[in-house]
Amino acid sequence: MNQIKAELLDWMGSDLDIVNAAKVSFSKESEWEWQTEYESGVPVNDVPVLAEKDEKLINYLAKYDHWTPFAHTALKFRCSAPVPIRTQC
Repeated sequence: MNQIKAELLDWMGSDLDIVNAAKVSFSKESEWEWQTEYESGVPVNDVPVLAEKDEKLINYLAKYDHWTPFAHTALKFRCSAPVPIRTQC
């Protein structure tokens, strides 16, 4: 008997998820860069920021109406199913 499996990976995503959704066809992935925040010259904490190339990619996607990576971040699943079911999804 064929089994269908679904696993919820993430919901409502981030800018990095948009970038990685756009790069998935090329088997590429980006990661956060970390930037230190300072308060009165003292390091307080590290915050995640997008690389400049990733910011440019998001702007390109928006400018040329490539909306699919933006929609991708609402719900992200990993699914396995027989080919006919997968094709319908």
